[in-house]
Amino acid sequence: MKATLTTLTPVHIGNGTTYNRNIDFIQSGNKIGIIDEKKVFKLLGEENLHQWVAAIDRGGNAFVELLKSRGWVEDDLDTVCSRIDNLKSSKHNSTQLKEIYRTPLKGITIPGSSIKGALRTLIFNDLLTEDVMGNIKPKDLQNKYGKFDFTTLDKQIFGSNANEKSTRFLKVRDVHFENIKANVYEVQILDAFHKGWSFKPGQQTLVEAIPANCSAEFEIIVDELLLQRNIENETQERRKFQNDPRNTGKTYQTKWPEEKINYLKNGIEDFCWRVNEHTKFLAGTEYNNLLEEEIIDAGNILETYDHIYEMCETAGNREMILRVGGFSGYLFTTGQWMGMEKQINISDVEFNNLRKSVQKRDYTQMAIWPKTRKVTSGGRLFGFVRISF
Repeated sequence: MKATLTTLTPVHIGNGTTYNRNIDFIQSGNKIGIIDEKKVFKLLGEENLHQWVAAIDRGGNAFVELLKSRGWVEDDLDTVCSRIDNLKSSKHNSTQLKEIYRTPLKGITIPGSSIKGALRTLIFNDLLTEDVMGNIKPKDLQNKYGKFDFTTLDKQIFGSNANEKSTRFLKVRDVHFENIKANVYEVQILDAFHKGWSFKPGQQTLVEAIPANCSAEFEIIVDELLLQRNIENETQERRKFQNDPRNTGKTYQTKWPEEKINYLKNGIEDFCWRVNEHTKFLAGTEYNNLLEEEIIDAGNILETYDHIYEMCETAGNREMILRVGGFSGYLFTTGQWMGMEKQINISDVEFNNLRKSVQKRDYTQMAIWPKTRKVTSGGRLFGFVRISF
């Protein structure tokens, strides 16, 4: 099924590459240029490679000064750079830049796996009914060493192997933004201290991101034919099981109970509704949490969450609001499945021990957790998109 993805806020999908200032990238005003080694060689001359290495070793502005000494003009990034991005935070102290995911032929890309991962989180929360939550035991959430382990619960919800997971019938293609130039934003950590919220000094970084209000077409496929074949095969397996006298008194454990595949069989309108309800709940939860914290220096964080909540409420029956990619935060990454509406049937002591295992430290006395949010220095959020069918 063809769909259009539109970014509502900047979106960062990293590829794992980090660039260093005045080594891998340079800044000129409100532009960031990624160094092109071949162009630098041409400007300096291969016989002066040792000068380039020495400038990098010295650090600071030594590399830029070396380029200037060879006739480079500071605002002429094309001479020494392979690409140039728009810098949205010209006043910053960041020394590193995280690169966005892109393909050689089609440019900046949101991988289908990133979208499917966000949808999988939603599906998990949808399938994690109150009945299932009530039957969860501490051992279901821990490995044999007592550490948090999601494997057992994941198998309970989705199936013990890849062939039994309903998400295999949901196929999401990559989203290519072929003619879009990335923006660069400074991301800072907004942290809750004893005297209120403020940005952590020295922990900011630059990131490339797809700007807001960019659109691209892609495909989301629900493989109903493959699903039906699996259901038919299971019907045959069930008959063999029931006709085998060795199984008298035993119950056949169905792989495809109706509640597990409803989100695939009830049409795109039902699926969109589920996604929007999920995003609306999380946006509303985060809005209320931060409103109570009385954050006064966070730009438009609350305004954005309020806007996303309204968009979920007014969305058409064939469009969904979703959050994907980097800096989505704990709440949207996990769906808050251990949260307020559904309770695990374990004691407070067991739950606190589980939290310590997950969080690596004891945060049980903290009023709000997690106590950090990654946003731009102006309080701008990342990752919200609208998918229209």
